[in-house]
Amino acid sequence: LNEAYKMRSDQTELTYEIFRDWYKDIYHAKPYDFKKTNSNEYEFYVEYQDHNELKIKFKVAMSVDENKIKTLFSDQILTEEVSFGEYSVYAVRREDKNYMILVENGEEIILDEGDANYDSEYSNLEEVSFRRPRFSPKGNYLIYSAVGWEWGADYIYDVKNKIVKISGSGHEFDFTPDEKYFYTCSSMGMITGAGGEVYSIPDFDIKFNALDNAEDYNCFEVDCEYDENSGNIIFILSDEKGEEIETKSFSVTGAVN
Repeated sequence: LNEAYKMRSDQTELTYEIFRDWYKDIYHAKPYDFKKTNSNEYEFYVEYQDHNELKIKFKVAMSVDENKIKTLFSDQILTEEVSFGEYSVYAVRREDKNYMILVENGEEIILDEGDANYDSEYSNLEEVSFRRPRFSPKGNYLIYSAVGWEWGADYIYDVKNKIVKISGSGHEFDFTPDEKYFYTCSSMGMITGAGGEVYSIPDFDIKFNALDNAEDYNCFEVDCEYDENSGNIIFILSDEKGEEIETKSFSVTGAVN
């Protein structure tokens, strides 16, 4: 640690005692995938773990000047990086904020952000985290989730037009393989009701509502999936005991069963 500290360019601002406390519990650290981004700047990843803690991952940028190193940024990677063509997406913690990041041809776009102040007395009330980023089958849309204290929301982002097309909350959601329809379904919760809808693409108009006659039965849960063999989006409606009430389907050709 003493040798590493001597390599830093910020010794006048950072004492050795503080630096030592940062790494006093270190168990494992592995830097990898170095990339030179400028004449004296580098980006790389670090796999890091303290004793009795889970392994975490960082994306780091540093500069080297006269054998001294300076940290340009250090982001904790909160999700796996997902790529499609010239796009990639991942969630990071950067200082006291969490971000959902979209990278297009090397250029970073911040899609969403929220507090990550874990040291606050009310940190569990303030924190917003981002999860499950993934692209639609043809890569035209990005799906991700935001989660806070007793709430959650799912977002569909149009990556080419750079706008949020739809937001809501569902425990299952996906596009059909041809990307002509988007479907979602959810169960009864503290602040959400059961539901199941099909939206047309690219206008995202609702084409089908599985609970159009919900008042006729006590539906607490809706499960949904796309059946590739039949070309139908299947919705299974269940009561509070988990027993099936009814099955409905929407054909991608427009027929409702």
